[in-house]
Amino acid sequence: MHLTQVLPLPPTNEVDESIDLAVQGQVLAGAKKYMSRIADDLREGLAKDLNLLVNWSIIVDTDVASAVIAMSLLRVWARWLGHFSDSTIPYLLDRFIRRPGSIDRDEHGIVPSCLDLGGGFAVPYRAGDIVIADIGIPGDVLDAVDGPQIHLLTRASMRELITPRAADSHKGDYGRVLIVAGSRGKTGAAHLSAMGALRSGAGLVTVATPAGCQSTVASMAPEYMTEAIEEADNGLSAAAVDRILDMARDVVAIGPGLGQGSDTKAFVKAFVDRATMPLVIDADGLNAFGDDPERLSGREGRDVIITPHPGEMARLVGMSTDEVQASRLEIARNFAIAHHVYVVLKGHRTVIATPDDKIFINPTGNPGMATGGTGDVLTGMIAAWVAQLLDAEAACKLAVYLHGMAGDLADADEGEAAMTATDLAAHLGDAFLELSARRKVVDAGRES
Repeated sequence: MHLTQVLPLPPTNEVDESIDLAVQGQVLAGAKKYMSRIADDLREGLAKDLNLLVNWSIIVDTDVASAVIAMSLLRVWARWLGHFSDSTIPYLLDRFIRRPGSIDRDEHGIVPSCLDLGGGFAVPYRAGDIVIADIGIPGDVLDAVDGPQIHLLTRASMRELITPRAADSHKGDYGRVLIVAGSRGKTGAAHLSAMGALRSGAGLVTVATPAGCQSTVASMAPEYMTEAIEEADNGLSAAAVDRILDMARDVVAIGPGLGQGSDTKAFVKAFVDRATMPLVIDADGLNAFGDDPERLSGREGRDVIITPHPGEMARLVGMSTDEVQASRLEIARNFAIAHHVYVVLKGHRTVIATPDDKIFINPTGNPGMATGGTGDVLTGMIAAWVAQLLDAEAACKLAVYLHGMAGDLADADEGEAAMTATDLAAHLGDAFLELSARRKVVDAGRES
């Protein structure tokens, strides 16, 4: 749960009533004693100093059980303050934090429901200190609650995904990534994707790009290999699908900068239909399915990860970008389940939705990442971690978290306005070292 300084506590009897209402039929009975204890702790701790009562609200970040309880408590607070009717309660908390650590008592705003995370994840960038605390509900209680599991990515949970490399390892141990990307005028997308993969630890990276672009892409960096794709009148030749499939190994990322010619769209659809290895599909790879999204699906034994920005997601679901932004979690979740794919819906607080109805929210990153090419870097990163971890969910989580972390480090060095995708890629090593808490120190031949 998030505890952030915003609202006073209501009277004791109303909090107790709120807990009763929350538990009835919606949360397992075993959760009641834990919530009662939490309410007692809050009352006892905060009542010692009345000045602190310009203070605490509970905002959801992890699970439906907490959401039910939080919404019920918030209903009591809102009624107690006298600013809302019951009909407005489902829209609590979007914009009432006016400045860190304080609130204007005359201007309580309203928001999309906490269950849609409008409050829980819109608030942090406008709030003061945010404390993420375990409120004590046992894991087996939460696991038994119906509905999606919603989790916040944390440094500790991401660190657990990283294991040290064996001393006798070789490049074949860290995955072979094929990136199908680039077109005339968009060779940079192919390069940035490849660098994202390389700087995320992939053992071998190959870029398959249109024949007319191969020499340009190859000249951008010596660390990756390149392959030419035959071209047709309006993009890539569908006749090249067999050859590109033959060179694919552990994972394929397809889409960055490919263009939207009719031949290219046919190539992408044929490739995705026939591929048997894990796929990461981005940008023009997704646009190829804009008129036929039902073909974009995973299947048993083949994970498919899509990484749309809101505009690309809007085209896939036949909605406007504003509509997608208004219901990011719900749209990502529904698409992931219906199409059996992993959805990485990019943007502020990137949403990761899985086919088995889990949702993860990423807290890292900043507005400086809203610049061309950062998404291409992420595509390569996800592919690299799929190749290494052999776990699509873990790869999405770790790549997204490190991507935002590298953006934060680039922001510290370059500033939001000046940051580029190349800056972000250059900070991936620092982000990895920060996350793993392992930095090399030259000191009498020792490493720490």
